[in-house]
Amino acid sequence: MTSAAPLATLIIGEHSSIAAALTAVLISVLFDPALIVLSALMGSLMIADALALNDVLNLLVIAVLFVIGLVIQSRIGPAVRD
Repeated sequence: MTSAAPLATLIIGEHSSIAAALTAVLISVLFDPALIVLSALMGSLMIADALALNDVLNLLVIAVLFVIGLVIQSRIGPAVRD
């Protein structure tokens, strides 16, 4: 069984500071959109679960609430940060 350390050293090599900087930039760019998607999905799942509907209607409610959650959160996000 081999360790993952040699593979990481092979991929990153001597450029670990560059990899760390790229990772920090990537996280700062993707954190807010990922948080919006996950919270909209979880909220829609929780509400649909509480309604206890049949399968088809449940899926439709999840999809509609998910889109509503994405739209609302993406519109209020930048205004709060400014």
